[in-house]
Amino acid sequence: MRFFCPSYQIPGSWAENALFIASEPRLAGIVGIELLLFRYNREDRELFRSDLPRLKELTRRFAYSLHLPVVVGDSGESDVSQRRLLQDAGELAEGAVMHFPPLSAGEDRVRALSRREELSREFGIEIALENSLETPCRDLPEELPLCLDTGHALLGEEAPGALLKRYGRRISALHLHGTAEGRDHAPLTPDAAWFPPVGEFLRSFSGRVVLELFDLQKLLISLKTVESEVSR
Repeated sequence: MRFFCPSYQIPGSWAENALFIASEPRLAGIVGIELLLFRYNREDRELFRSDLPRLKELTRRFAYSLHLPVVVGDSGESDVSQRRLLQDAGELAEGAVMHFPPLSAGEDRVRALSRREELSREFGIEIALENSLETPCRDLPEELPLCLDTGHALLGEEAPGALLKRYGRRISALHLHGTAEGRDHAPLTPDAAWFPPVGEFLRSFSGRVVLELFDLQKLLISLKTVESEVSR
């Protein structure tokens, strides 16, 4: 198990956040960063490419993964943006995560599955499918690697521990966060009833654990909670 965090902890660019995380001694346990790119238009690409040299300089400190762009109402835009991002940063990242269309999307699912296979093969990178409220784990294509998002599962009234038991062999990454007042990306706390089975899974897990918090204090709370649980 290796702890990652998102590339947004302070207002700033991807490289500015990476430098901040590297400079924060309380985050010494974070060994990787998931680069968030929910869109990748021309402006985003210019900004991200300008950050790449500094991100590459930090590869002795961090591993990287990619959160591929999400395009609602796929009309080929996902194919273009995801391919461009992998062209720019595929060699930098050890893996990637993508959202997958719901069952109601029909042909978009066929196109997304084909694109996922093509990009994974072309760039030699594992692309895990992330569960969402619209597309829970049971609706994702079988046998492909998964990124289990605990916040999405909880909002969908699914127990993360049960999902880990059912899909554990397919899970290559976790987006680990809690919920509060009907919202996800809440810090992890030891009193959450759903968390102990997740901690048990983590003790023998060798993949990426992305503590998906976008605030330093929430991240620190969550890191402490997970480290305490897995050390039992």
